[in-house]
Amino acid sequence: MADTKSVDASLWWDSFTLLLSELENSSLSSDLPQNLVKKLKDNHSWLVDAVSRFKPPNEKSKEALNSKKLQIGSHQLTIQTHLKDKALKISSCLQLDEVQSYIIAERSIKNNNVAVDSMAQEFLHVIVIQYYTERQCLLKCIRWILMHAIYIGPGSKEHVIREEAKKLFHDGLESKLISLFQDLLLFSYPEQMDVDLFTLWAEETLIEDNLVLDILFLSYYDSFCACSGEKWKKLCNMYKGIISGHYNLRKLAITSEAWQLSYHAKVQLLLILIETLDLENLLQMVHDETPYRKGASTFSLIDVQEMDALISTFNAFEMKEASPLILAWAAFLYLLLTLPGKDENNDLMEIDHVGYVRQAFEAASFSYCLEILECDILKDYDGPVSGYRSVLRTLISAFIASYEVNIQEQAEDSNPVLILDILCKIYRGEESLCIQFWDKESFIDGPIRCLLCNLGNEFPFQTVELVQLLSSLCEGMWPAECVYNFLDRSIGVSSLFEISNESVADVSHIVEAQQAVQVPGIEGFFIPAGTRGHILKVIGGNTALVRWEHATSGVFLLLLRLAQEVHLNDKEEVLLTLDLLSRLVSFNTAVCFELMSLSCSAHFHAVSLMSEQEKNVWVIEIICNLVKKQSLNSYGAALMSKGIKILGKMLICSPSTVAAIALNANIFDMALQTTVFSRGNNALSSGSWLLSGKLAKMLLIDCEQNSDDCPLAISVLDFTIQLVETGVENDCLLALIIFSLQYVLVNHESWKYKMKHVRWKVTLKVLELMKKCNILMARHGKIGEIIHDVLFSDSSIHKTLFQIACTTTNALEKLHASRLFDPVEIEGLQFAISSVLDVLLVMLTKFSEEASSTISVFHQAVLSCTTNSVPIVAAVISLISYFRDPAIQIGAARFISFLFSIADSVQPFSYGTTCFAPESNQIVDFRLSLSYILLEQSASNEDLFIATVDLLTSAAHHQPAFLIAIFNPEEKDDGQLIVTGDGESKGSKDSGLIDALMDYIVRADNLIQSHPRMLLSVLNFMVALWQGASQYLNILESLRSSEKFWKYLSNAILRVAGSTIHLPVNLTEKDAQNLANMYLCQSAILGIMSYELFLQKKLLHAESLVKDATGSQGNEQDGAKTEKSKAPAFCDVKEIWSSWCKDSVLEKLMKSYTSGYNDDIYYSAKVAISLFSVHVMEKLVAGDSGSLSVSLQQKFHTMLTKLCMHPAFSELLCQYSQRGYSEGKKLKKLILSDLYYHLQGELEGRKVSTGPFKELSQYLVESNILETYQNNLNGDLSATTKNLYLFDLVRLRADIGLDVWDCSEWKASKEIAEIMLHWLQEANSFMLASSSKLSALKALISVLTVYHDDALGRKSMREEIPDQIIFTCIDNICQSFHATIEKLAPVLDVSEDTLNFLASQAELLLQLTRTVCKSLSFGVSLLVLKCSGSGLKLFSELQLLSSKASVIMKLLLTLLLLVLDSNCLSSRLGGTIDEKSREGYGPDIKEFFDA
Repeated sequence: MADTKSVDASLWWDSFTLLLSELENSSLSSDLPQNLVKKLKDNHSWLVDAVSRFKPPNEKSKEALNSKKLQIGSHQLTIQTHLKDKALKISSCLQLDEVQSYIIAERSIKNNNVAVDSMAQEFLHVIVIQYYTERQCLLKCIRWILMHAIYIGPGSKEHVIREEAKKLFHDGLESKLISLFQDLLLFSYPEQMDVDLFTLWAEETLIEDNLVLDILFLSYYDSFCACSGEKWKKLCNMYKGIISGHYNLRKLAITSEAWQLSYHAKVQLLLILIETLDLENLLQMVHDETPYRKGASTFSLIDVQEMDALISTFNAFEMKEASPLILAWAAFLYLLLTLPGKDENNDLMEIDHVGYVRQAFEAASFSYCLEILECDILKDYDGPVSGYRSVLRTLISAFIASYEVNIQEQAEDSNPVLILDILCKIYRGEESLCIQFWDKESFIDGPIRCLLCNLGNEFPFQTVELVQLLSSLCEGMWPAECVYNFLDRSIGVSSLFEISNESVADVSHIVEAQQAVQVPGIEGFFIPAGTRGHILKVIGGNTALVRWEHATSGVFLLLLRLAQEVHLNDKEEVLLTLDLLSRLVSFNTAVCFELMSLSCSAHFHAVSLMSEQEKNVWVIEIICNLVKKQSLNSYGAALMSKGIKILGKMLICSPSTVAAIALNANIFDMALQTTVFSRGNNALSSGSWLLSGKLAKMLLIDCEQNSDDCPLAISVLDFTIQLVETGVENDCLLALIIFSLQYVLVNHESWKYKMKHVRWKVTLKVLELMKKCNILMARHGKIGEIIHDVLFSDSSIHKTLFQIACTTTNALEKLHASRLFDPVEIEGLQFAISSVLDVLLVMLTKFSEEASSTISVFHQAVLSCTTNSVPIVAAVISLISYFRDPAIQIGAARFISFLFSIADSVQPFSYGTTCFAPESNQIVDFRLSLSYILLEQSASNEDLFIATVDLLTSAAHHQPAFLIAIFNPEEKDDGQLIVTGDGESKGSKDSGLIDALMDYIVRADNLIQSHPRMLLSVLNFMVALWQGASQYLNILESLRSSEKFWKYLSNAILRVAGSTIHLPVNLTEKDAQNLANMYLCQSAILGIMSYELFLQKKLLHAESLVKDATGSQGNEQDGAKTEKSKAPAFCDVKEIWSSWCKDSVLEKLMKSYTSGYNDDIYYSAKVAISLFSVHVMEKLVAGDSGSLSVSLQQKFHTMLTKLCMHPAFSELLCQYSQRGYSEGKKLKKLILSDLYYHLQGELEGRKVSTGPFKELSQYLVESNILETYQNNLNGDLSATTKNLYLFDLVRLRADIGLDVWDCSEWKASKEIAEIMLHWLQEANSFMLASSSKLSALKALISVLTVYHDDALGRKSMREEIPDQIIFTCIDNICQSFHATIEKLAPVLDVSEDTLNFLASQAELLLQLTRTVCKSLSFGVSLLVLKCSGSGLKLFSELQLLSSKASVIMKLLLTLLLLVLDSNCLSSRLGGTIDEKSREGYGPDIKEFFDA
């Protein structure tokens, strides 16, 4: 056997799975990274040859496998005997080159958790999948390149992707694709393949057919290459062979999935043939009156004749699938014949294009086109679906342009109706096509626009067809606006009219109404007498359809017809109208506002209606009435779904108005027992709620019979969520929430769904409702209490949640491995698991917030080991290893982290329910997953990395035994593999958790600036280890033993020391968080150092006690050895501290931590809130609540009432009345307006002068109206700074409805709201940065305290800080302290943050002064005395003295006494202080001495 054998380098390929993943993850809007560009260039030859580089078996390759090593270009493989045998078998089975078979086999074992010695059938199955995956990923790479190039557009000629796409076809990709497709069609069942693998082989072959045709279609669709006549005929012959059954496409369709793939391949080839006829170009030539000449088309006249000869051989009656092609050919010929110079083409004139049309009609060509659009595979396909629909759009447009189409034809002709249905299917869901339709420059859509105008001319006589088409054409914001404008302005009013001699105005089909004409179907709406109209068509006798010259909004007429639904016999019209309105308000918020304000328009008041009818015309009440009175059938369910969706969109625009009307109307017929409000019994049962049963029945009917894209359950749940978000409190809402939780959540799994994937949509939506209720229940008073009882006491709800959450990683992997489960179902389950974990986490956080003495039913169930067959703890821990879905991993890690702390806190009254003892194999798997996340995932998924490290931190704090088990070095992982989301397997046999964490410590100096959040999570874990040092000595020893551990931590401090002394302004939220994290990293490092100093001092003290007690020589030697082993870490810290002193690092840190504090930002934020509040109150006084949430609106109403009752406001009322201003709302509004401008001046730096406006301004600032929008960060596991309240800007923005202000009358007020949000963001940034600085300052104080602590008699073990450095630090601190004091006004309350900052400054000042008290200079002493005196004076004048202020005063008094008692000051004073010396003390010290 030869040692090394060389083979053709072209046999090697880099994994296309990985290349595709990189391409799909790249941004479409920017250039590709250079490394990815290089990969594309390196793989160019493989991309050009498609899959043809996978070679057939070869004797030379077979012989090469007999060598020990194989050289394939620059790659070398070591041949393993057992793999070689497998490769030879695979080669025979797949008809693949032996060397390539070996590569496939080796990669399969690495990328799949399958052993080589596993069952032969299982192994072969994995290899086949791996082989076809590589082939398909190669084709998908080509498809991605073309789709990306199309997205970029032809304007970017130098774009690398577009250039690569052009080069592929320049090098012959088109011909190779056609040949490859023909080869695939001719593939026969491999004789060497087992029967069991035939299904797999058939499906994979059909997938390749689809991919090849996708690429061909894209190449012609965007003109990367032109289809010649010869190639068109070749493709047409293949299509004829396919539909005739001459190829293997039908034979391969042996499963439902294979049948869909086979069907789709036929459709793809059909659309390619239609696209390559270039009907779009012909329409352009007809539009431009361009003669058909050489070069104007890819086809010559001879090509056309030969193509016609081929088309004429199709028998549409026997080949239904050919009928659209025949129809397209007829349109092609007609358009060709209409071009200038047609007389020169006598041969073409002889072709009977009308005969082709007749043949296509008889073969139901339009029915087949509709069938294509309704096929499921086209809905869920990841290929160029928009392009395929565009081809059909062009076909229909060309047909309409060629042959007259009237939608209102005779009943026996179904083709016009089919054309309308096709158009609706084409445009619905395709925003790009809708945008193109409404673009007047688009000549392709011109014929269809003419058809739409014809339909509009007959409105409202014929409504259904118009509404149906418009509903499909409103996809997207701009198309929705176009549809609304078309309805509102561009259509007239048509009705039947009896023609008489008096009514005929002239011979041009113009008539005039001699008296008012009633429009049928719209009671109270008349065409005024004298109005002229145009006769559209004569219906019979003297009756004609007349389009009147009367300007009326079509939207208004549609609403009138809905309001008078009793007059509509056609239920389809009602449903289609609601569908149109639903889509309009969904895509365009401005349209929603227009609809809601329509009742105030001139059209509304022009209609002669009774007052009660006039009330019902209001669109909100119209929808509510329609929803409430629907009958129990599929039509009623569909209509209810559309109506509720409309109400939900309107609720966003006007929460208070819509919520009041909808809930008062009780559209769901729900009733609530009043007895449930008695909360004496916490265990509420489902029987406590009275429901009509109608909604439940409607939900069942809808999911069983309807297949709409908007299920009723989703509409109801969405509407419920939106009501909860408004903050409204109503019995009907409470009943609706309980119904959703106790009925929908618990029972929806057992419903019979017509569309299976809807089940998971319902699951996710009801879980979203649960999460909203959990988060917002505190805002809902009594309703919130009842919801809380249900959520935490109903075991049926808990069981449903646990059933989803207890899906283990192993169970999920089995679903992926099985071919029996639809990928959509698996994806739905994954989303549900992630959502349930989020819900459970929110529910867990309620335990810490409530601090109850008893454990709820929910918490008992979570902590119990017997609640489910698989304990929830074990299941969720396993999910951390599920690398296919990082969202699940993140949710699982966060859930377990919080569960650790909960379990720890309930131990005093636990009943043995807590279970955190996974089996040894689970521990090993868990350790492997953690190692892989820490080593490999930090770059790609920072959130997952942080959640994982936070889990370790929580375990260190609350579950030491669990953490020790994870870090136990005695456990072996035996080289196990982890299957990741991209199919790769990662082993971590040689990678310990300590090493993984140490990698981040080594890079700490870079991470503290680039990724401070990641570094902070690691440092927090380190802090937890040092806090529990007695339990984690082995782990700490491993960390300390790492070379330069302390040096790495010190480097991080050195990198940022002194660089952020002053807090910058106008920070973005991300920048503020990064700055805060940088300070928190410094705080954590200093904390670790203080713990280490304390620990080492304790250990050294204990050793000295042992040595002193024994006194024996042997013990002395042992003690010396122990001290020697412990001393290095202590010495390292000392050396670092010493170097910090010498290099002024300590001075920079103190200056950075004690300066730059500015409380003015927080005050300005309060002024901005007051400014916004006054402006909103002005609106409310005028009766305009805008899009404010109900709860927020109530807050402003309450504040307005209090403000009006304020004595200063009453004083202003009297003043304004005396000046002649009228009383009432106008006077209130005038005062509020003036108050607004006073506050605006305050915000801009102009103080409000003393008087009533000053009092009102101060009252508003101190009222803190948005206090409920300040969230405590205590629930954030990764937050080092606790008790920090930040403004929840996301919730505030949502509650004021700012996103829709541009579309409402509040648009002019948006700037005021943005100013408030800006200042609140500034306040958040300030509070984040200042609190983190405070944390670092406290940590620095801790280090100084431990370092200078001589209680253990180890003074000699430390090196003193030079006095001069301390004097400089004292000077900086005193200046900063005094600057902060001067900004505080004693008449105002001092914020808690300011007091905390001052207390820490005073504590640090005391610590430093105590250190050098014996060597204080006279100047430093005076500076400290002045600082202490000014502080004591301020706090003595405060009206309310808080506990924190008392602490500061004690520190300042202690500091003052310490200075007075110092030797230096005593010697200086000697006796009497002369007047000159007293002058230098400053006023505070002078007053002190005078006292």
